[in-house]
Amino acid sequence: MVKTFECFICKNRFELLVLAKHHVSYFPEKIIETCRNCHRVIHYTERYPELKPKKGEYGKFKKQYKKQYYQRPEVKQHHKQYMKQYYQRPEVKQHHKQYMKQYNQRPEVKQYKKQYMKQYRKQYYQDNKERIKQYKKQYYQDNKEKYKQYYQRKKEIEK
Repeated sequence: MVKTFECFICKNRFELLVLAKHHVSYFPEKIIETCRNCHRVIHYTERYPELKPKKGEYGKFKKQYKKQYYQRPEVKQHHKQYMKQYYQRPEVKQHHKQYMKQYNQRPEVKQYKKQYMKQYRKQYYQDNKERIKQYKKQYYQDNKEKYKQYYQRKKEIEK
């Protein structure tokens, strides 16, 4: 047997799927169940002004609800999986590739990347100065024979 519920306004009975939940107030949260026709009447006419929430409440409620909703672990996990699957689609990959190509051609992006790489290299060399010295030293030791041969040939050519 299918459960039916009564519309708050017209008092007709409907299945739950046909009903709309309508916020009379967001703070404190008060919800009534109405049929879709009555729900439209509330929103698009002035017949039931007492059933409309105050102006500005919806925006505050939406921000607060979004924050709470997206902080839930199951939602975070679902979103993460969805985005992973989304970016695996060939048409999305192709679109993203084209977008990035155009994006990287923009002069301000090129300039930013240039500055960023300059700063990054500088920071990298400062952070890894000793390691780089050791690496160069080791490389020289490993290729000492090649360097000797190279410099001998160079001297011979100069003579």
